[in-house]
Amino acid sequence: MTNDRLQNLARFTLIYFISTQIIMATQNTKRIGNQTKEKPVSTMDTLHDTWRVMKPFVHFSVKAMKLLTHALVYIVKHVPKPEEHEKAKRNKVIKI
Repeated sequence: MTNDRLQNLARFTLIYFISTQIIMATQNTKRIGNQTKEKPVSTMDTLHDTWRVMKPFVHFSVKAMKLLTHALVYIVKHVPKPEEHEKAKRNKVIKI
């Protein structure tokens, strides 16, 4: 009798396991016509995504422009003026 009970229990658990797998498989299937419609993308979402992508390039460009500006200002400040050069020539005394 115990063998019969064990066999019946094994059959029951096997049938139960298979039936739950079939039920879960049918619940997880998607129908082609019953897809959920996605929310349309708004303009603000597009702008936010664009800014997120472009932000590193914008920051790099701003830093590069600052570097060029500082370099040009330094060059302009340190270029000798023509009047200063001529004054130095006039002050020289040549003795023969």
